[in-house]
Amino acid sequence: TCLINRIVNKKFIQNYKQTLGVDFSILRRTNPDTQQKTQIQFWDLAGQDSVQSLTKVYFKSAQACLLVLDGTDGNLRQTAEKWITITRQNMKEQMPLRILLNKSDLPTFQEEIIEQLAGRYHAQVIATSALSGQNVTEAVDDLIDEIYKTTQIALPPQNVIQVA
Repeated sequence: TCLINRIVNKKFIQNYKQTLGVDFSILRRTNPDTQQKTQIQFWDLAGQDSVQSLTKVYFKSAQACLLVLDGTDGNLRQTAEKWITITRQNMKEQMPLRILLNKSDLPTFQEEIIEQLAGRYHAQVIATSALSGQNVTEAVDDLIDEIYKTTQIALPPQNVIQVA
């Protein structure tokens, strides 16, 4: 939730409310190559076990996935394995995926796990900080550029891209 707020509103909210169910945000962007205006919809799916059954619904129409994990989580390996498995089971084949390890600004951030996750899951894993904004814009821009390239023949109706 803090990361999506950083992406869309370019600011950090200190006292956020944890996502219960699903939250929705929109980012408007112009494709630098075609000047085509696009609306990027971010569907923030809560990480609780109770909403796992909802993931299929949102992945069905998504063109990409940002999987955000807490980089200070004491059980990060297990949490990552669980959510990467759920994500891969529900996402379309060839759908762009970025794994963002958030809270890289904190001393307990587990930098060493980035390469391990990237190698094991053959995915791009990026250390980010919703607080400082570190790597947030770059990670999202890279993902959106990949979406533009993979959908260059035709964007979805109304030039809307959905990111789960």
